Amino acid sequence: MDQCTTPSSSVDRWLELSFKPVDASDNAIKCSVNNHNVCQYKSRNADSASSCAFLLPAGDGLVCEALAGSVTVLSATARDLARNVGPTLTPESKTCPPASTDGTLCDCSYSNSANHDMLISMGASNVDDAFNSFHCYVGGANVCAWGVNNGEKGWAGQCNFILPAGAEYWCQMEWGATAFPEVSALPLSGTSIFASTRVAQQTSVVGSKHVMTGRPDGEVRKLFEEYQQVHGNVSMERFENFKRYIAMVDNHPTNGFLSHGSQLSPLAVLSKPLT
Repeated sequence: MDQCTTPSSSVDRWLELSFKPVDASDNAIKCSVNNHNVCQYKSRNADSASSCAFLLPAGDGLVCEALAGSVTVLSATARDLARNVGPTLTPESKTCPPASTDGTLCDCSYSNSANHDMLISMGASNVDDAFNSFHCYVGGANVCAWGVNNGEKGWAGQCNFILPAGAEYWCQMEWGATAFPEVSALPLSGTSIFASTRVAQQTSVVGSKHVMTGRPDGEVRKLFEEYQQVHGNVSMERFENFKRYIAMVDNHPTNGFLSHGSQLSPLAVLSKPLT
């Protein structure tokens, strides 16, 4: 597929696409609605199938184009909504994660203070050749997760979810650094589509569980000192992030043995711990 379009409809639709690259070279796809990114994907693996689901408002068409190589669309489903809820207002600016390729922008939150729901679209990509992942939560539930562990810079994916009126989402880096080249918060029309804002058994979530390193603490501290000799001094409050990164390196099946801190990516301490 090089490019395809979907004509507009008089009713809102929920679209679901699944696709995979044609080979193991650079293959990338991007879909947009009214010039807003709703689906992006990039990989260098012929078996790396993926999918996107998003809202196509009445009167708007979908445009998909191949950014690199070629991508095969495996399935495409359009479901008409019982009533139109599509965006009628200007997209919200200054959302979080910010639309940026700056990999130092990690943990953050964003509150929907309006009296209408918002459709959130996040495009994410790797900023380096290391393991990177992030998770976003609404009311303690994980609504968006993305990451790759193959050490391929530029791999990209997409998340779409609805942020209810008066609700907040927060995002936490788990490993490394993820860039957010495109983030949209589109206000939905009318009052909230949710009958209640109550969340049963809501709890505070501190992200996913981390695999632990089997190295003695003294050995990890030595690696931390060696890492700083190359990348500069780092506050000790980031040591827990460093330990998590060491655990990831030690447990990844394709990595060789880590013998010196200078072998590590400068992003090994990047994620900020939640307080």
